[in-house]
Amino acid sequence: FGSVLRRNGNVIGRSKAKTTLVDEVFWQAVAYLMAFYLTWPILLAGIVYLSLGSDGSYAFSCVFALCAPLQGFINALVYFR
Repeated sequence: FGSVLRRNGNVIGRSKAKTTLVDEVFWQAVAYLMAFYLTWPILLAGIVYLSLGSDGSYAFSCVFALCAPLQGFINALVYFR
C-alpha cells in the first residue's frame, strides 16, 4: 500500500470498485478494533486488580461474565452488518 501513488485523492492503477472494497475492509477492521478496545481494557484492568492481591468480588465476576460475550456480540454485529 505504501508504494501506491495517489492523485487528487484517487488511487492510480486501481479501479473504483477495488478502491471501494479496500475502504470497506478498512472500516470493518476499524469496527473490529473498536469492539476489542471497548471490552478488553475492562477485563485487563480487572485481571491486574486481582493479580495485585485483591480478592474477587461478585461485581468483578459479573463484569467478567458480561465483557467477554459482549465482544463476541459486537463482533457478530460488525460481521453481519
